[in-house]
Amino acid sequence: MKKIYYVLILFAFMAGLTTNCKDDDGGGVIPPADTTMWDHVLEYPVEITMSATSYDGTQVEIDFATIASYLGISKEDLLLSMADSITDPDVTLYAIGAAATEDVVVGTAKNTNGIWGHWWDADGVNCEWGETAMVFAEYFSGDEFISIGQYPGHLTNGQVVEFYECIKYNDIRVACHFTITAKEPEEIVATIVNTQQLSLEVLEKTTYDLDSVAFNLDQTLTDLGVSSMDEVTLIAVNEDGSYAQEKSADNGYWIDRNGYASGWGAGGVVYTDYGTLSSNMVGIGQFPDSLSAGETFTIKFGFLANDKIEMLAITITVAGYVDPETTPTGDPIAVDTTITISQPYSADWAGSSADIQATLRNAFKMTTYQIFKAINEGTMVFTGYNADGTAYTDSTGAVVSTANYPGHWFAANGNVTVWGDTTNPPAIYCEMGRTEESLQLNVGHHPDNVTAGTAVTIKQKAELNGGSVTFTVVVNVQ
Repeated sequence: MKKIYYVLILFAFMAGLTTNCKDDDGGGVIPPADTTMWDHVLEYPVEITMSATSYDGTQVEIDFATIASYLGISKEDLLLSMADSITDPDVTLYAIGAAATEDVVVGTAKNTNGIWGHWWDADGVNCEWGETAMVFAEYFSGDEFISIGQYPGHLTNGQVVEFYECIKYNDIRVACHFTITAKEPEEIVATIVNTQQLSLEVLEKTTYDLDSVAFNLDQTLTDLGVSSMDEVTLIAVNEDGSYAQEKSADNGYWIDRNGYASGWGAGGVVYTDYGTLSSNMVGIGQFPDSLSAGETFTIKFGFLANDKIEMLAITITVAGYVDPETTPTGDPIAVDTTITISQPYSADWAGSSADIQATLRNAFKMTTYQIFKAINEGTMVFTGYNADGTAYTDSTGAVVSTANYPGHWFAANGNVTVWGDTTNPPAIYCEMGRTEESLQLNVGHHPDNVTAGTAVTIKQKAELNGGSVTFTVVVNVQ
């Protein structure tokens, strides 16, 4: 199951059911299961560590050999059929509903990402990913295990959740009965043997890109009594003085302005990263647009091994961006420009781009960075126009984006449309891409709604600082 920080975090919709009617503290009574719902049952008790930020759990080895023998087929054929590689034998993957009274098929909005597996709530009721979801099961073709995970922050210590994932062949049903028990992470009891005082100056950023700070690697290895950093665990400091051991970033932790561990979107302004850069470097990334020039704060990030901690106290100073450009002279103007973009048809959403940096600078009489900041702050107006020349607005009359901001989807007839519109299916998107040093129009096509030979003419207008640029873009899909 994939995690969601930084970004951010896509969730696939999923399905499933459990048979647990216990209270969150593990009390209560489980309704008796209707054993006529299966011919055989395999028991799988599972213990997972609770997480406030991660979907992690554990992997459970499944006895597919025994399941196959119950079904009267070989293990190889069972796994192949589950992977849909062959049609004979054709097994059915499903689950048993609350209190074992109904079937839940695979293929609804409540399935997990895998070919088999579902989401389950605390009372043994099939649910979608979201507010009531507690745990999930997820199986991918070719594996001989099933992943058991959780919805971050929903489980309580000692809570028990039960569910049945099932396989059927020729009216023979085999149930895998999972009993999930949630437990708290074990508290770290260790001694800080050394604290390295480090400093890092960063620019305020609008991206998650890493800066780096060097630490004394040799001293760290010696202090912890290890020969390799592969032997260490990454930790951060919680507000109560305990140690965070559940990473909230890929290779580290999100940390707030007070220096304490947090989560993405939960006050975290920077994140730590160890393992992506060289072995003596810690990466420091930012939550976009969260830091301001002049800020200074200290974060703590550590390495744990042998009940010892090597702490890094990193003082971060935020410097203002130094604009390398000068503002163009003269008054803002109105510009009309036509751009032709040709791109090969692609089924993988690959797109093309056109450089509009000089055009925007000239029209707005602003530097690239000033335009970049204005777009991010929402002060630039970017309007999409229909083929008849009318501006596209929402029901309130406001100019809005229908693709990634700022940008729009267009139908093949050149009208602005939205994703999923079946009357005017989206064919072409045109979005304004930007960094501190570049500005471009990014164009791509919907692979299901266009074919090679499709040509679409679209129109958009950018307005800022009293200037404007009207783009007529001809997109040729070849």
